[in-house]
Amino acid sequence: MFSQEYWDNLSKIITVVTPILTLLIAFYGISVWKKQLKGRNTYDLARRVLILVFRLRDSVYILRPINKMKTTFELLIANSIREIDTEKLKGMTFSECLNQSLYKDPFKKFLEYDADLKFANVEVEVLFGKESSKQIEEFLEHVISFYNNYTVYVSNIIAKEKDDFYYLLGEEYSEDFIFRNENDDDIFSLKMKNSTLKIEKTLSPFLNLKK
Repeated sequence: MFSQEYWDNLSKIITVVTPILTLLIAFYGISVWKKQLKGRNTYDLARRVLILVFRLRDSVYILRPINKMKTTFELLIANSIREIDTEKLKGMTFSECLNQSLYKDPFKKFLEYDADLKFANVEVEVLFGKESSKQIEEFLEHVISFYNNYTVYVSNIIAKEKDDFYYLLGEEYSEDFIFRNENDDDIFSLKMKNSTLKIEKTLSPFLNLKK
């Protein structure tokens, strides 16, 4: 049978140890929570960025006609501009005309995805590092090259409809960025494909929450 002194000493030990155990358990719980939170944050960001990359890639694909459709594409754009009232057309900027052209909906989505990905890339650099962010920057550089050439090309079609021949003497463009081969083996299509695969390979590990 234990003495009273034994129980008194045991009580004192428990009194001292209990707060320490409670603190250790709390620290462990916070550590686990932070790890889960970080895992969830990395998963959500990786998923969001990959979806934006895929959507932006697809938007570029939609906006790029195949080579043999060049004449038809130009005619469709011109006809969509001709549907605008002549007086209204004279007062419209090229950006406004572009937004009213045949491809206004996919072009609007393209601009939306482009802006969202640029914003998300700030988070990518913070959470995944500079190398991951650089891959997305390279992807966006291809997108910007497409955008610059595409807008100049379509604006030239619009200029003809507006009889603004002074504008036709402006910026040059390369059709390599605007039109694609039917089997998508042109240089720009391959650049977009390789850049997308590189990002997918980098971010895919963050989509596994078990790690």
